[in-house]
Amino acid sequence: MAGVHFMHYGRYERGISRPTADALKRLAEVLAVSGDYLLGGSAEQAATVRLQDRELLQQFQEVEGLAEEDKTLVKKFLEAFLLKKRLQEMTAR
Repeated sequence: MAGVHFMHYGRYERGISRPTADALKRLAEVLAVSGDYLLGGSAEQAATVRLQDRELLQQFQEVEGLAEEDKTLVKKFLEAFLLKKRLQEMTAR
């Protein structure tokens, strides 16, 4: 999808070679992360990059500060909502 040959991709993963700036940009776009993340960023940075909705990102960051019991409730609500959405999509086919 990024137009990078699998041999090159394998070399990048093993640290044998480094992608060009153009290849790095295309890989980052396909993987929905920043180029910085691909160059050694953290999973937290990747999560921030993937969330385009800033309000939603802020809400998730606030949830991080809740008590574990409250976080569990938020997760259960999201799980139920997403399950309902998947079921609706399946029955609409």
